[in-house]
Amino acid sequence: MRTDLEARQLGYLASGFHQFRNCHCRGIPVEGPPFKSGIIPKKKGSRSMKTLTETVVIEAPAPKVFAFMDDVNNVGFHMSGRSSMAMMGSRLKIEVLSSEPTGVGATYRMWGKMMGQAIDFSETVTKYAPGREKIWGTIGEPKMLIMSSYVMRVTVDPLTASSSRLTISLTYAPPRSILWRSISALVGDRYGQWCLRNMCQDAKDAVAVLAPQVVGHGSAALT
Repeated sequence: MRTDLEARQLGYLASGFHQFRNCHCRGIPVEGPPFKSGIIPKKKGSRSMKTLTETVVIEAPAPKVFAFMDDVNNVGFHMSGRSSMAMMGSRLKIEVLSSEPTGVGATYRMWGKMMGQAIDFSETVTKYAPGREKIWGTIGEPKMLIMSSYVMRVTVDPLTASSSRLTISLTYAPPRSILWRSISALVGDRYGQWCLRNMCQDAKDAVAVLAPQVVGHGSAALT
């Protein structure tokens, strides 16, 4: 059953996509490309960057929570492992490009299609403190719809021997195309928050101390 918010998100994205496609089919110029590559600008005071944060307390030791979040297949499960309205029913594929699946330099690729448009982007880990913090972001020329690039940060803080606090933040730059930037202004934050909430909930569901053994969505098995 679609919620009113989901229906509005679908309408915004679908109308923007069809407007863009119709303009190009008729030869009407649209300022800027549909996808804009690049790294999130570092210029101080930049108004284009947005940061979203989600936090959850999980009844599980910090090392177990971090191990779950350290697996890209677990982190990306909301986009690859199940169909959703926010993804317009699409699913992305996830691939580890580097020889090592984690640590500084670990590189991942996600790709697929959404509303007939190709989605293809890679990301690499830039900071890694085992059991505590992981930062990664897009590289190269990302092909995404409502973001041009992003950086994500995961931190896990132990609260007790058997509980911890998981915090995930997303800093993203909207597309530079006027059309897609307008669409991003309508649904970008809501989509980003949806991603963060799903990541937190997946971690909580997977590693909460309810069973002696938990297996993640990806290659990492947690015991």
